[in-house]
Amino acid sequence: MDSHEPPGSTAGLSEAIAKPHDETALEEGTPGFANVVPTMTDQVPEETRCLLEYGTGGNMQQKKKPLTQSVYENIWGSPALFVFVAGSLFLTSKSHERDESAWLVYFAGWAPLLLIGVWSLLARRKPDIPAAPIGLGILVAGGLYFLLLEHESLPF
Repeated sequence: MDSHEPPGSTAGLSEAIAKPHDETALEEGTPGFANVVPTMTDQVPEETRCLLEYGTGGNMQQKKKPLTQSVYENIWGSPALFVFVAGSLFLTSKSHERDESAWLVYFAGWAPLLLIGVWSLLARRKPDIPAAPIGLGILVAGGLYFLLLEHESLPF
């Protein structure tokens, strides 16, 4: 800290944090991230420490989820895509055949939700919260909206 800086000033910290973490960048007694963290370790939560180290050039790596876990979490929200595509088809359609294809896209949106639901039951896993109820809600709300506006073009 320079002699003209008031006690407790953090002016020197931004320079030290921007530098890479090596022995040559911070001399002994220089205010910097390496000198601050050990004294604050007990007071800073683990998540914040990881963010600080990751965000300042540290070599922290995020843990990767297994592929099945990522698929399981993301497939619950997939009906929103089907509702969006079906709605787009309804809005741009000028013929009865395109309306039928929009209904088929909407009904296809139920397939991933039903398959992942059956898989969850068989694997005795809880549905992903909040994605499962949101995905189901979007699918039901989209279906009701389409039914009100496009009921005459139902394929059956």
